[in-house]
Amino acid sequence: MDSQILNVYVRGTCMHMCPEKERCLREREKLLHPREILDGTESLPKPLADPKKTVKTFSRSAAGRKASSSSELRPLPVLEKTVSYLFSNLDFDRSEDWSSEYDFIFDRIRAVNQDAVIQGVDGWDCISLFESISRFLVYSGYRLCCEPRYKYDPVINSKYLQECLKKILRLYDEQSMINQGKICYNPEFEALYLISNLGDYEAIHRGIEKKTYLRTRDFEIALAVSLAFWHGNYVRVFKLLKELPLLLSCAASLHVPAIRRRALKIMSISYSSKNLRFPIKDLQSILNYSSEEYILEDCTHYKVCNTQGGVQFLKGSFDGTVELITPRPSVCLDQKLSSINIPGMLLTGKEDYKTVKVTSNTGD
Repeated sequence: MDSQILNVYVRGTCMHMCPEKERCLREREKLLHPREILDGTESLPKPLADPKKTVKTFSRSAAGRKASSSSELRPLPVLEKTVSYLFSNLDFDRSEDWSSEYDFIFDRIRAVNQDAVIQGVDGWDCISLFESISRFLVYSGYRLCCEPRYKYDPVINSKYLQECLKKILRLYDEQSMINQGKICYNPEFEALYLISNLGDYEAIHRGIEKKTYLRTRDFEIALAVSLAFWHGNYVRVFKLLKELPLLLSCAASLHVPAIRRRALKIMSISYSSKNLRFPIKDLQSILNYSSEEYILEDCTHYKVCNTQGGVQFLKGSFDGTVELITPRPSVCLDQKLSSINIPGMLLTGKEDYKTVKVTSNTGD
């Protein structure tokens, strides 16, 4: 087959966030999301779709299914407008059931990615699109970390985040090769890749290679954190985690249970004694716990003996086969997130504060 034919893509011509054909179908079949209903028609037997609010849904590919026509595909500027609309109109109220907000947005950004893939939109021009989506997935991973699995699947979110990050890094590498001598890397996402793949050999290797010219503070800290975890230096890991910026702290918080489990395992060997007790206050400080209650919960979970005098570490008593503790939200991170313009952070990466800054902390 002619290789040139393989490179021919359908170019989208739909200038709306949702193609008219789909919008009419979903209106007729009562498949509109509450966000997409035209104001004043909510009580009608068949509510009307608001063309300015309706967003194309994700649909799985199927064998024999007719390929999407140009009128059903949105060009890059419309895809960027769609993502901007979605993130700018999110309800970030902590009191809300945010898993439903997440489900709506996650479905729509998958449709955005699908349109981009079908059209072959895979160049440097689309980099900001996937950077924004990645930030949303990181934020959502932290925001929903305590939700039950029937409401939110962290594995799917993490998998999609990894796909976006790898695509971003590939685009960085390709652009740097095209523009020889010009550095085309964003340290924010190089650091995010390191934190999201904490202790991973390939991520660390890439980080060390990039270190020669990516000398931003956040990147250096992210690389140091991953290296410290690789070496089992949990004291240094928790010390460095406190210095990470907000989004990286959100990503790192999901690894805290694994870091603590590894630390407790090491301490069970290093401080093994039938006569000595490790002070709980010291353990709280070293492993960055927000309360003694959480320390006792974790110790009980991993079969580490805790007594009134402190924690008793015994070689062989630690149980590393039990399920990993679920990540806990951080009070400090929640305070900081409530004080910034989150849509702005998702779309640009900038932390624009609405109130006084609060110090970041990944401890729970």
